Amino acid sequence: MKLLISAMFLSTIASAAISADDTAKHQAHHKKEISWTQASLLKLKRGRSRSEKKLRLTNLNADSVTVYPARDLDELSNWSEATEKGQVSVKSQAPKQGGYHWVSASEKTDDVLRSANTIIYFSNPGDAPRHMLNAEKTVLEIFPLKLPREHRHYRSKEQWPFVVRFKGQPAANAPVVMQTANGSRSTYTTDALGKINLLFPDDFKPVEDSHGEGHSRRRKTDFVLTVRRNEDKQRYVTNFNYHYTPEAFDQKSLSLGIGFAAFGMLLASPLLRKREKKQVKKGKA
Repeated sequence: MKLLISAMFLSTIASAAISADDTAKHQAHHKKEISWTQASLLKLKRGRSRSEKKLRLTNLNADSVTVYPARDLDELSNWSEATEKGQVSVKSQAPKQGGYHWVSASEKTDDVLRSANTIIYFSNPGDAPRHMLNAEKTVLEIFPLKLPREHRHYRSKEQWPFVVRFKGQPAANAPVVMQTANGSRSTYTTDALGKINLLFPDDFKPVEDSHGEGHSRRRKTDFVLTVRRNEDKQRYVTNFNYHYTPEAFDQKSLSLGIGFAAFGMLLASPLLRKREKKQVKKGKA
């Protein structure tokens, strides 16, 4: 009996130790995940759903987020979703209200107004996002002029146009800082129309460092854009975060394509030889 009790006691201690270790690993992973930036983020949580997306607020305290669906300008109607313990769920509102949605959250502390912004995508049919992007959503804004089509992404080595506005007007000569979870950092300055051409960096590790070919094709990493402005003793800090992937033909994809091409040539060579023989016979005839 004593042996049984001792075994149960040791088992309980071991389970508690494993649980504590798992908790420590989770906390370490969470800390590592967001340690690449101090910017305010709306980070999409893992898990797939056609009608619901979950976001985590990082470096920002907000009671709610505002969601802007992709609709025509005269029908644009936003709504709010309450946050709980730094997280929020956003659901598609109607069967045809799919496509891109803009999500924004703000926090005011003393003389600083912070805003975090991102986009989410529902696979249900939806309108084009151009009116949603151009709608005025915060005092200081940075937003893309266009978005990748369904099942596509921002990619390394590609340039995409972004615009900075302040109180609805283009913000000229505004510095924009780009940071990536891969460790890259760059600064842009807007032109007279408040525009920058953002170049996504080629900063992914070589494919051989990944966990296999399938994993490498799904690789993606986060980026965040930060713009600041001081006006009438008020400071504004606005962020936009999303993700990007390696270029369409990264090293492994390129080598795989070359391999398929070589294999295709190998299969075609007997046919070519037969054709050459026929041509030779016709020539002799």
